[in-house]
Amino acid sequence: MKSLLIVCDESQCSNIAKKIEETASILVLRFDLAWELFLGKEGKNEAGQLDIPAGNPRTKWFSLNQWVRQSLGSAVDMIHTEHKQIAGIISSCTPAALEYVSRMLSIYSSSSGLLQMNAGETDSEEAASIGAQFFQTGTHPFVSDNWRPPIANISAAPTPLLQKTSKVQDGGEFTWLTGILGSDRLFAQVYRLKYDTGANRLHSHSDVDEMFVVLEGSGSLMTEQGEFPLIKGDVISKPAGSGLATKLIAGAEGMTILDIEAWTRSDQTDIVVYPQHREVFLRGRGLDHVTAIENYLPGSEMMKQYTKEYKREKDGTATE
Repeated sequence: MKSLLIVCDESQCSNIAKKIEETASILVLRFDLAWELFLGKEGKNEAGQLDIPAGNPRTKWFSLNQWVRQSLGSAVDMIHTEHKQIAGIISSCTPAALEYVSRMLSIYSSSSGLLQMNAGETDSEEAASIGAQFFQTGTHPFVSDNWRPPIANISAAPTPLLQKTSKVQDGGEFTWLTGILGSDRLFAQVYRLKYDTGANRLHSHSDVDEMFVVLEGSGSLMTEQGEFPLIKGDVISKPAGSGLATKLIAGAEGMTILDIEAWTRSDQTDIVVYPQHREVFLRGRGLDHVTAIENYLPGSEMMKQYTKEYKREKDGTATE
């Protein structure tokens, strides 16, 4: 598949999309409209440019990512029996937003170009003509090569996109990698922990598989069975539903960890248990609740009274 990303003034987007659809059998993806639909005000900076909301992509802008994945996935031909063409339209945007869209188009395209339109200098008909020539010949003087390999170096200075997905908390630096992976089932982040800081609470997952890789430094793995030393190269497994609770703690030289989570889908239900805090977190579609572990009863308590008329009280008793 071949793709062309056109960056234009907001007032030009609709006319350019219409002209391209009229002149050739090219699939047009309106990133500008998707941004407005899925991100709203959070998807623009103070200057009015389209932007990536800061924070965890899974909670901040994953609905946009799903739309992009579904749209590109429905157009790609993995066996290359058809040479499909996609024109992406996006209005003025930040480097972070441009990086995200460019990376996604590159994952699905064999080649990708970028046309940066200057407001008032290039009209919609000219843009459509440039696009048609690019798709026919693979080149145009106004189109730059925009294909990017699926690589990001987490040791180098963060790219504009990774700057948006990074935070500093409790002495550690955390960078979510989801925005560069192009996946809606893999969630990953890098922890850079200073001495004696932890990446998270001691916790377990009911329906999320997780693994950790020690990239640099050393530290320890805390479990309910005790603490165990960690060194560079160690891989820690944490299968869903096992009840295995873990917490990572950095040693004297600090520790860098790659954390990878595997989800069936982004909005699946997952129960997170925090044994030290005596809390249970229910999250998923229609769920965002925390309660004390002591509030939970075994399922058998309900089943033995299933046909009876009763109300469950706050203290756990069942009253008729």
